[in-house]
Amino acid sequence: MDKNSLINKLKEFGLNTREEYMAEAFSRNIGLLTQAEQDKLAAARIHGALGQNLLRFAGTIDHEDLMIIEQTIKEGCEKVNLDEW
Repeated sequence: MDKNSLINKLKEFGLNTREEYMAEAFSRNIGLLTQAEQDKLAAARIHGALGQNLLRFAGTIDHEDLMIIEQTIKEGCEKVNLDEW
């Protein structure tokens, strides 16, 4: 989605300024992040590959392997080992 399309979509939701967007985006984090942490996160830039550059990899992982990965994530990602740290 290009920048203008994104801005128009946000305006459809009543978010007309960057400040309104940030307030809405971080409203779910009440009590989780301090204002300073929210500011730092808001200023962060994402580094990585564009989705369109990753399309060449689509379909290269076997379906059975994907099912194993999905199951492993479901079984292990929500567990916390307090002795790990």
